[in-house]
Parts: sequence; C-alpha cells; structure tokens
Amino acid sequence: MQEIKTFDCIEMLEPKEELLHIQEVLAKEKIDLFYQIAPMYGLDPTVRSPWGTKMVYPSPKRYEVPPEILDIVGVKEDDRRPLPHIPIIEVMGLPDSGKSTLCNHLQGIYPKALIKDEFTGTGKFPSSGDVDIDNLSLTMQKQLSIIPSLLQQLEIKKRELSQENIKIDSPAIFTRGTNDILAFSIPFYLSMLEEDDIFDPVSSYFIEELIHQLSFIDVVVLFDNDLDTASLRRVRSGKDRYGKIVNPNIWPIIERGYSWWLQYVYPILRERYGTGLLVLDGRNHYKENNRSVVKYIKKVLRNIPTY
Repeated sequence: MQEIKTFDCIEMLEPKEELLHIQEVLAKEKIDLFYQIAPMYGLDPTVRSPWGTKMVYPSPKRYEVPPEILDIVGVKEDDRRPLPHIPIIEVMGLPDSGKSTLCNHLQGIYPKALIKDEFTGTGKFPSSGDVDIDNLSLTMQKQLSIIPSLLQQLEIKKRELSQENIKIDSPAIFTRGTNDILAFSIPFYLSMLEEDDIFDPVSSYFIEELIHQLSFIDVVVLFDNDLDTASLRRVRSGKDRYGKIVNPNIWPIIERGYSWWLQYVYPILRERYGTGLLVLDGRNHYKENNRSVVKYIKKVLRNIPTY
C-alpha cells in the first residue's frame, strides 16, 4: 500500500521525469530481490519442522516514507512521518494446522475486517497425472490476483470509513497468498513436473510479480504441523486418512518448502521490508493458537499508524 499512496501523491505533483525515477528505483529493487530469491529454490534448508514458536513484530521502518520519495518531494529527514495504512496479514502453513479455523475466529473479533480464506477456495489440487505447466500458470494467475483485489477493497473501505470519520482498527487477513505461493504452490507443482529448472515451468514474470507483492504484507503468520496430526484430523472430520497433499510422499516436499521459506526468504523480507512473523505450532489446540494470534495482532495494531 505504500507504493500506491506514494504514486498518487507524486502524480498530483508531476513532473513526469520524477515519477519515472521512482518507478525505476522500485523496479530495480524488485529485480534485485528476484535474483536473490530465485536461485534459493535449489538450496536444501537445514531448518526443519518443528520450527518452534517465533514472534517478531513488524519493524517501524516499513511504515516510513521511502528515502527516494523524500528527496523528490523535498521532505527533510527530520520531518519523516509513518505512512498510515490498514495492516495486511498473510496466514500460511502446513495443512490441517488451523488456518481456516483462525480466519473464522478473527472474523468474529473483527467483523468489519477484510478476511479472505483463499485456502478453502483454491484447495482443489489436481492429481499428479493432471499436473502440467498450464495448471501451474492458471493457479499462479488466480493466486496473484489476491493482493490486488485486497488492496482495491481496502481503498474502498478506507474511503467509506473516512467519510464517516471512523478510525480503522482492524487488519486485512488472507490465506494462500504471495508467500504461500513461494513456499507451497510452486514446490508442490514442481514436484510433479519433469522440468527441474525453476525458470522453465514458472516464468520470470510470475516470480517478479510475486516479489513485488511481498512488500505489501506487514505480517506473516506461519503454522507448523506434522503428517500424523494432519492425517488424524482428517479422519476425525470424516475424510480419508491421506489426501493429495496429506500423504507420506507429498508431505516432505511441502514441509521442505516452508522450511526453505523460513530459512532463506523471510530474513530477506525482514531486512528489506521489516516484515513481522508469528510462527505457531499447529499441533496445539486451535483455541490456544487463536488466543496467541489475537494477542499478537492487538499489539501490531497499536504500533501501526492506522487511519
């Protein structure tokens, strides 16, 4: 959301050369991060589940006006002000760990919040015989539309609340988002494709767009779990013990994807964007984890400059 608000302000000021400079700076940042993350798909993480509970709050620097914008509009360093916005939280993690249950719980606590549980909406994965590059591209396109749609809805909500002079005191929350594509969707599909090169089945356009969207996310809530717990919960809910994802063949691939994200990707997000992180043990009772998330979000809301 920072980039959108900044662009709006600069366009009002013109001149066009300055706006072009801003776009070039942002494009360079996106490409640099792309080349930093993409090769890491070949690295095997030394961090493995269980990851242990982690609680990292968003860094204040992610809410400040970018220095390159300050230089252009003539704002001095001492006059820097945090950019107010609606906090965006992505929930991701291993299957049957409590993500959808958490979203339902948070909807009751924040009835005016935008909460999109995309996990249930996009959870139908094809069998290995149906997987091809077209499947991957279509899935990526659908998932890549989540953040733009969310930002558009947030802008509408912001205008509605500002007209009524109501303070925004709730976050935007969604599952199966940008980080989840990197950690879950791509590894899952690539495990069923013959091509080994990440740049063949997944075009650089998709990866670069993913990188661009990462900057909008304030906090990631990551759920841990294990195969035995997930399969037991499936049985309790009336499903077969194993499914397309929850089975001994696919589970290690998915767990490795999240471990890879936690070890290699998140540190970059923290350094570049100040992204917050909450890691939860999905083996716990869902009420315990829900309480932890609510407590965490309340502190995040106190620290983020909302409207």
